Amino acid sequence: MRHSDLKIYSEIQKFGRVEWIDIARALGIYEIYLGHFATDAGRAYEFVFKYHVALFFFISGCMDTYNEEVGLFEYLIKKIKTVLIPFYIFAATSVVFQAICYDTDLWGVIKYMLEVAKGCVRNSFFAGSLWFLSCLFIMEIAFRILKYLKYKPLILLICVGMYFIRPFFSPSTYPSLYYNIDSLYYIAFFALGYFLYPYMCVLFEHKGKKGKMIYIVLMVFSFLYSTCLFFDIDLLEKLIPFLPPEHKIASLIKTLILIVFHCSLSRMLCGMRFLREIGRNSLFLCGNEWIVKNVVVILLELFGLTIRFANPVSVYLYVAILIGISIKVLIPIEKGLIYIIKANLKEIVLIRIV
Repeated sequence: MRHSDLKIYSEIQKFGRVEWIDIARALGIYEIYLGHFATDAGRAYEFVFKYHVALFFFISGCMDTYNEEVGLFEYLIKKIKTVLIPFYIFAATSVVFQAICYDTDLWGVIKYMLEVAKGCVRNSFFAGSLWFLSCLFIMEIAFRILKYLKYKPLILLICVGMYFIRPFFSPSTYPSLYYNIDSLYYIAFFALGYFLYPYMCVLFEHKGKKGKMIYIVLMVFSFLYSTCLFFDIDLLEKLIPFLPPEHKIASLIKTLILIVFHCSLSRMLCGMRFLREIGRNSLFLCGNEWIVKNVVVILLELFGLTIRFANPVSVYLYVAILIGISIKVLIPIEKGLIYIIKANLKEIVLIRIV
């Protein structure tokens, strides 16, 4: 980047949060919820599964840019507080909710807690979103260690290389290793987010004609590609006919194009406060997905009602309602309880010190 571009990026770094990142998280968590309704979501089901997990690792890599001055031990403590402890809280809450509402016996509870201790291995724990948090914790620590290599192209090569050796890294059809280590090939997208983020900031904020033109071209192309892919038309096969669609390179390029569209769209939606609020609570929304789904079902059953989806649009609306309930009802209660617990613990510690 030129000196003037770096100056723009340094100005962006002064702010505590980046709005388009929050909006990208909001759209991403919506897609996570939507994808978990499987075929009821229609075409959106297969579409969002092409990139929504990679998107969140990409965004996490973007945000790792702001941890450059933090030492390894301090970074580890920070991630334990901000990722691992919330993971355990959400997992334990889910187990308690499961035990109470579905009359789980003691051995069932013990089995669930053992699964939590293993990191809620992907596709094996009933609260399906929680695997992301345990995997993210391991990934962030692994990437921080890799950064000691200093040479950025080598770090990127190692991370992207893990994506291409996925069959050797994760030979089983279903993940099975503790803390989802066999899903660590997603570190390719974490690294790409880390290295591309400064350029994206410059591109999104550039006031010159050249920058605007590049942004428009990327936006238009990624929009056309994403729209066609939604309708099962892969333009990449037309542009690179010699590359099989199932090839790892094709898969990586396809996912990156979808991520670029997602981020570009998020930049265009800046100023929408409700999306920003959703994005800022994406960690809670991830942890609460299984809980809020079941709470709503149970409440409806109290009145003799059941949920049936007439078409994919009804699923889109239902997901928006679930997120709205979490944001306005469930999350404020949880944050209030966390605040009370922290305050009481602090008081107890001060009393002991005195």
